[in-house]
Amino acid sequence: DLLTLAGVPYESVPLKIITKDKEYTDDASLNVEEMVEDLRKQTAPTGTSCPNVHDWMSAFGEAKHVFAITITSNLSGSFNACRQAAEMYMEENPGTKVCVLDSLSAGPELQLTVEMLRDLILAGEEFDAIEQKVRAYMEKLGKKQSVLYGPAYKGISLSISAAVALSKEGLDLPFFFNRKEVKD
Repeated sequence: DLLTLAGVPYESVPLKIITKDKEYTDDASLNVEEMVEDLRKQTAPTGTSCPNVHDWMSAFGEAKHVFAITITSNLSGSFNACRQAAEMYMEENPGTKVCVLDSLSAGPELQLTVEMLRDLILAGEEFDAIEQKVRAYMEKLGKKQSVLYGPAYKGISLSISAAVALSKEGLDLPFFFNRKEVKD
């Protein structure tokens, strides 16, 4: 869930899904079932829209230090829009720092990076040290190009078992899993 992040100031800058009659914003208010049903009925072309410079500038708010991680630049213009926003933001707000990171991912690597970033911030690391550590982590993730994914039930234990076995061989792969339904 990249819509919220506990412990640090956090803003999600969503993509948009556009149909002939409606625009859906991929945020906490999105009714996924309604959108999917609407998309199934569409006969006209549909599209998507990445966050624009204004969206990013709004998300930066009045922060002195900003870390922005975008979905892969291979699939979206989010990274370029964010870079432009960062340049404008730092020019308009002298003394601020904005670090823009291209996740090179649309999958679990993105969440792993966001969580690592949060942990470094909460540990009290300095801005430049955080940027250096996160970039090194992302490079390591990119070289591996592997994340173990365990779908609900049996897949969870299989991915954890595989991660443990691989770590004993010196290969440290991150793993993710999902749950079939939300637990109360």
